[in-house]
Amino acid sequence: MAKLINGNGNKAIWAAQDADLIAALAGNVTGIAKVGNKFVATQEDANTIGLSDGVIVTKEGRRIQLDAGSVDLFDIPTGTAGVTSYYIIGYHLITNSDSSQTCETFVQKMDNATDVITENTFRGGATEIYVSCYRVVQDGLNIDSINALLPELENISTLMSNVSNKL
Repeated sequence: MAKLINGNGNKAIWAAQDADLIAALAGNVTGIAKVGNKFVATQEDANTIGLSDGVIVTKEGRRIQLDAGSVDLFDIPTGTAGVTSYYIIGYHLITNSDSSQTCETFVQKMDNATDVITENTFRGGATEIYVSCYRVVQDGLNIDSINALLPELENISTLMSNVSNKL
């Protein structure tokens, strides 16, 4: 039987129900919302990448939020002279033994410049999900580039403006 989720008398909105609404509004695509510093990446030192505050919405509507003024740090292993290495950095979502779901950072070495990590969903039965934010290319001892892997989500005011301009 259907439920009126946000009606009087409904005692709780479950995370999965909230995620369904967010996924529908965001278009079932993982991306970075236009809020805060939008998870911009900066090289903090020779081996550390920092991601600034923002909101990521996953394709199933889960929200990863880094509060205003906060920075998450990702440590890239020290490189080897003459060797190019590729890393993906992002967030690892986990279902814990008590069924709670949490988020932590991850750094994963990849075999080449095009390898990706498949993003699963809790709704699809996964107990852990990797949300890839950036590909880091390390040339020898130096970080050569930090390339975004997530699109920036369009917001309603931008979409309305685009529609108005076409009328």
